[in-house]
Amino acid sequence: MNYHEKIKGIIKEQIPLSIDIAEVSYDMDLFSIGMDSLNCIRVVFSLEDHFDIIFADDDLTLDLLRTIDSLADYVQRVAS
Repeated sequence: MNYHEKIKGIIKEQIPLSIDIAEVSYDMDLFSIGMDSLNCIRVVFSLEDHFDIIFADDDLTLDLLRTIDSLADYVQRVAS
């Protein structure tokens, strides 16, 4: 499963980005292109629903939510 592309699609649905989703690289800082606290919640809930996982409260950090790479690594680890 390509977690990166699935997460990118979820981000496209949940965040009004300041650039086109096609320009978003996996290591781009999502907070620099439109992510805010409300969008973080939307993305987390969508990821939990889509991948049937639960984010541990202690894991919900800005570093985790900052890039598609970090989100994909977490989702892959938790979903396994």
